[in-house]
Amino acid sequence: MVGWRGRQFMRTSNLSALLAGGRVWVGFADALWSVAYDWGVRLDTAYPGNARRMVEATVRRGDRVLDVGIGTGMLAETGAVLADEYIGIDYSGSMLSKAARKMARLGLGNVSLRWGDALELPFDDHSFDAVVSSFVLPHFAREERPDVIAEMARVLRPGGRLGLFLAQGEVVSLFPTRTELEEQLSAAGCTAIRIVDRDHVYRIVEARRGRASLG
Repeated sequence: MVGWRGRQFMRTSNLSALLAGGRVWVGFADALWSVAYDWGVRLDTAYPGNARRMVEATVRRGDRVLDVGIGTGMLAETGAVLADEYIGIDYSGSMLSKAARKMARLGLGNVSLRWGDALELPFDDHSFDAVVSSFVLPHFAREERPDVIAEMARVLRPGGRLGLFLAQGEVVSLFPTRTELEEQLSAAGCTAIRIVDRDHVYRIVEARRGRASLG
């Protein structure tokens, strides 16, 4: 699914993005969307393939990894196989329940799940070797997104790796543009920023946590 079909899928599939900034409504929308999430994203074969590319570029064997907005655990299907410890947080209890069932079915015993808000990650500074996240930023109002990125950077160890999987903001307006991402990542203390666009719709972002303190 590429071109106009992919763009339409992004506009219609992410219900909670339409309610960005409204936490109660986001939880309600995700409770509905969790029922068909995996089926929906796999309608587009480019989606899981590009998500996997991002994870493989970010996670190393033996890493302690945080998955922000783990959803049903799609990134964990790849990341937890590589990681030593894989922690997923999500604001939606329905998504977490589905992720727990999937992790058990796949035998991924190194995955732990907990409720959490990406605006206030419940972890100490420098706690993780890698942070990954897929399609989380549009769940937040535009003015909140720099704070979400700053939280992801905060919990990374110096030199740690950040990977984001998104749609192109220049194509689907719910998502951040390349310029917005570069500015927000730099402001959060990230370096070595690399942004790659694929299949007309998708965007893979790689960055490293700078060694200077965020202050």
